[in-house]
Amino acid sequence: MNEIDLIQITKRTSIKGIPASAGIEIGEAFVIKPEIFINENSKITSDQIENEIKRFLTAKDKCIDEVKSVSLKVPSDSKELRGILATNLMLLEDQIFIEEIIKSIKSGLSTESAILANFEKQKQFLRQSADQVFRDRILEIDNIEKRLYYYLKEPEFKIKFQKNTILVVQSLSTTDLITANDQGVKGIITEFGGMTSHIAILARSFQIPAIISVNHATTLITNGQLLIIDGHTGEIFIDPDKELISTYKTKIKSEIEYKASLSKLIAIPSQTTDNRKISLWCNANNSEEVRQSFLNGAEGLGLVRTEHLIMTLDRFPDEEEQYEYYNEIAQIAYPMKVTLRAFDIGTDKYSKHIAKREENPALGLRGIRFLLSQKDYFKSQIRAVLRASRNKNIRFMLPMISSTEEVIQTRALINDCKKELKADGKTFDDNLEVGIMIETPSSALIADELAMICDFFSIGTNDLTQYTLAVDRDNELLVEYYNQFHKSVLRLMSLIVASAHKHNITVGICGELANHPDATSILVGLGIDELSVSPSVLLEIKQMILNINYKESFDYVNDIIKIDKLFSNMM
Repeated sequence: MNEIDLIQITKRTSIKGIPASAGIEIGEAFVIKPEIFINENSKITSDQIENEIKRFLTAKDKCIDEVKSVSLKVPSDSKELRGILATNLMLLEDQIFIEEIIKSIKSGLSTESAILANFEKQKQFLRQSADQVFRDRILEIDNIEKRLYYYLKEPEFKIKFQKNTILVVQSLSTTDLITANDQGVKGIITEFGGMTSHIAILARSFQIPAIISVNHATTLITNGQLLIIDGHTGEIFIDPDKELISTYKTKIKSEIEYKASLSKLIAIPSQTTDNRKISLWCNANNSEEVRQSFLNGAEGLGLVRTEHLIMTLDRFPDEEEQYEYYNEIAQIAYPMKVTLRAFDIGTDKYSKHIAKREENPALGLRGIRFLLSQKDYFKSQIRAVLRASRNKNIRFMLPMISSTEEVIQTRALINDCKKELKADGKTFDDNLEVGIMIETPSSALIADELAMICDFFSIGTNDLTQYTLAVDRDNELLVEYYNQFHKSVLRLMSLIVASAHKHNITVGICGELANHPDATSILVGLGIDELSVSPSVLLEIKQMILNINYKESFDYVNDIIKIDKLFSNMM
């Protein structure tokens, strides 16, 4: 970054990073500047070797004591954090690694240079990994290295954090982050880090708002400046005016009141009275809906309508535009799973790339049919989805499936895109889950075959009802005929559930029916694993689930649709 660029950025009132831990805070910045440069080839004389080895071992022991001390402050249910600290200890106590550093010192390198050389080998190994999770661990190793430098410089070194401040740093060790929480830091901003890094994991565990990957944060923000950080959107406001402060104070108050009124319900597992687990997910299309889903305790996002982006732009977005959109939602939602549905469009929603006008778009070139007829557009979307999947919290869902061939063709395209991205050096989740919307009678009737080539099912009750009953759901003259509780629709749904469970895959519902509390008992009785609903009704649906007995609901549903005993045993 040159001086002119820096001046231009500094003039801005806000900057943005990746929202790693939700929440809003207002406070003064506490900026920790980057550490001093370490000479990679600092030499020592033979008579200094013994003392240098002693310096290294002392610093190493201080680091070990520090890690063990903060381990006692980690919540007992924070398995990921305990795993990170255990990894730190493994490295610091690794006798082979210790001997390699001592060997480097004996060769004539100073302790600092020996540490630098050997830690660099460790980091280089991780850099070669195609897995983003492993590459995020580079920062953790980097922080262990820095702690050793600190203790070499001052054996009893400790950072003293200021209470009620927002910490601004390049990166932060696990131990420092736990200490910062103990000393009352209100928020965290870092220049480095990924969603799977220790900073993100720990901040979420302690419920400290955190924004990561903020370029030049320690340069753009000065010590003592007033900041507003929004851990839902990744926005940081520097020296905000009174009006903006007032707006965010109102948001904070609303958030506190909202959490207080629902906190008891949010903390309760979503299960029936006889302990059958029902996962509650949300449907969302933008960052605000993702935020509401998070606040309501959603376990994931069961439906993100990607065609929302086409509707907004009034054109097909390119790969980069899609990547930014998908990545933003995935980052905000992390670690929740995000279900991105492939473009579900037809002439009823978008007609620019469909030459012939269709009399009945609902039965026309839409969903997967359109996508497979426009492979360039489809591959662009697949590539963007794969790129956004690097933190392993995205799954991909195909709309309007009516045959196994459509799934097989799509999987072949996905494999082609994976090869292309690997050749381009792009990272992605190589085990991206691919599921389908079951919303046609044909897909319901061959669900047993589809389950063998899919990772999950999601029932689209809106279309499944209209196609099964031959009733246009948008036709006001047919309102009385559009019945999602029709016996035929429920029988098809029971067949879908039985087929999914036979092949050990989950089945959810993301259609309108899931939003109705009156339908919850029936859906639970059918054996549905996941309900994806609007954020506004999630807690109401959870309340219903908590009062339902699965066995009673199962018997009730079977009585309605008259499934024979043999078929019932498949569920």
